Amino acid sequence: MTDYGHMRSKDKDTILLVWVWMNFESPMNTRKTSGLGKLFNVTLNYCWNADIKVRKRLVFSNSEIEEDLPIQKKVTNCWIVTNWNENHYRVKYYQLLSKFITFNTYGAHFNNKQISHEEYTSTVASCKFYLSFHNTREHPDYMTEKLFNAMKLGSVPVALGPPRQVYEKFIPGDAFVHVDDFSKLEKLAQYLQSMSEDEYSKLFRWRKFFKVN
Repeated sequence: MTDYGHMRSKDKDTILLVWVWMNFESPMNTRKTSGLGKLFNVTLNYCWNADIKVRKRLVFSNSEIEEDLPIQKKVTNCWIVTNWNENHYRVKYYQLLSKFITFNTYGAHFNNKQISHEEYTSTVASCKFYLSFHNTREHPDYMTEKLFNAMKLGSVPVALGPPRQVYEKFIPGDAFVHVDDFSKLEKLAQYLQSMSEDEYSKLFRWRKFFKVN
């Protein structure tokens, strides 16, 4: 996606045209277009080295949350997915994991309709664990709403993407579950199913100090 703006130079009669490359997909999921190499002056995306950085992140909270999040949730595990690709690693991982644990699934592939913003918000908020499966592992800056929206809405992300140490550059290590923490899918499924309320509540301790911005 592109945008542009006008900037006046020191010569008031001259207007400079500035082209901004705005893209929030990972490089491997961005269609290459020839002839644009020398067109753009400014980049705007999630990367730390972008000229203009726009991304969700955790910031220090001025005050602790007034109420604890409800431990009792309507749904234990859920996943909302728009782009379904049978050959993608996140789909293959889900298919294997779902043999050991049940998921409530939403989106065009599962329900034959797109989910609205209101449905998305209420669904994620009702889930104990949310599959925050990214579509790339190769780009460590690529931390998207799949992770941060779950945290903001009160669900614990189950992360699939870059290694844990990359995630911990962005969020506390005890705020999420990473699939690589488990040597077998059965162990991850057992962990999610057998977690006590006390253990679950510890996954929200970060909210005493941070909020999603």
